[in-house]
Amino acid sequence: MILWLGKSRRSTLLLLSNGFSSSSRKKQTPPCFVVSAELCEPYEACLGKLVISEVHNDMINLEKKVHLELLYNDIFDKVVTIGASNGWVATLSGDDGILRLQDDLNPYASYTDPKSIPLPPLVTLPCCQTQIVTNVSMSSSSPEDEDCVVAIMPKRQKKQSERGDSSVQTARLSTKGKFRKTDRSHPANREITQQWDIHDDDFYEQMRGVEICPSRFAHRDTTDALGITEDIEALFEKIGMGYIFDLHCDCYADLTRQFLASARLYHPDEDNPVADKAMFSFIVNRQFHSMTIFQLCDVFGFGKGRQSCVPDFPEHNDFWTFIASGNFISREAKQARIRSPTTNELMDSCCTYEHLVESVTTGETFLVKQYKKTVEIDDGVAKMRTEYLMVFKLDGEGNAVHTEDIGDLVIFLSMSEPFCLRASSFPVLFPNSVESLDYWENVTVELADYLVIRGFRPFLAPYLIPPQHID
Repeated sequence: MILWLGKSRRSTLLLLSNGFSSSSRKKQTPPCFVVSAELCEPYEACLGKLVISEVHNDMINLEKKVHLELLYNDIFDKVVTIGASNGWVATLSGDDGILRLQDDLNPYASYTDPKSIPLPPLVTLPCCQTQIVTNVSMSSSSPEDEDCVVAIMPKRQKKQSERGDSSVQTARLSTKGKFRKTDRSHPANREITQQWDIHDDDFYEQMRGVEICPSRFAHRDTTDALGITEDIEALFEKIGMGYIFDLHCDCYADLTRQFLASARLYHPDEDNPVADKAMFSFIVNRQFHSMTIFQLCDVFGFGKGRQSCVPDFPEHNDFWTFIASGNFISREAKQARIRSPTTNELMDSCCTYEHLVESVTTGETFLVKQYKKTVEIDDGVAKMRTEYLMVFKLDGEGNAVHTEDIGDLVIFLSMSEPFCLRASSFPVLFPNSVESLDYWENVTVELADYLVIRGFRPFLAPYLIPPQHID
């Protein structure tokens, strides 16, 4: 969802993230984040003095006072801080359900005149996505700019738990306007219901970026002409795949996404998981559907109640014999970047978070894939740790090419909108690296040698604030 706050429109590429130029004549502050707020007088006003930390520097106590509810959402239960962009935080109020942009947590904004800009009401989208607001993105440094564009992201890709997510903090409003906490259990373990829920929203949003193509099936006239139809049918029958090779289905892209997002496989009696009692359910167009596994097998002609196996193919033995003792010339082989089995298994066991960031100084765009795993469950909240990280450079056609060299650049990831800086502009930064901050972890990854520097502790406001221009 995009809100146009100004009169003119700028390139939508800027909605992805912002980079910052070191060539500006104005003085720039170093990137930083808010550590905490120390309670101060008058105590009844629930105010606190900001404590910030510049990246790779010590903490700094400021005189700027902010409302503690912006940092301690769980205690006050009035406002949820859900994201940030260019030093402006997005908050959602439980009293009126209004989304606002505020500069209170920006240590370089006015101490005496904090700004709060209410945004227009959100328009209802399919699958209730407007009930789950996750982050904001701005095309310029301030929403007060005449041509500023604000993008509201109702949902994003993977979500582990309310604070186990390294990219977003979500808030969900009930019909009474009070905050209802997100189900913190693992999505696979939640109770089966006949209603589309918040986790279905998550999965559906992930599927929106997936191209749904028509099903592929054998062309019977061709297989008949080749004389292999009976062989194919016998093979599929033997391996228990029924007549799926000849099954033609029309393409219903959005319905398929809804189906895949809500599909669940479960046993009504978990203590006695019998195959013929297993159930398969899904929700399409808000309608709940379910069937037994055996009924699903009947739809596709799959075998039931018996073990299926792939028949032996002599060609397999010939292939591996050639690999073992054949005339293999390495210089004629094509090279490919293949991950080791250990890395492959690690990445497959993690939650994947994708960040798109643009460097304005170099004109480059990068896609960062961050692989995180739950290391601890604390009071129902998952604490996530970065296990692996990959950077891809996008070319002019949108192709992503893996790289371990981004030159003098540093990529910053947090619960805020990502951004990119030149390390040479700030002496404390490491070139060719990625800085990441979330609720439980602060990590620096040097890409060339994959050196990881990690801190693991709670962070109240994991919003990295990009450099601010000051006089």
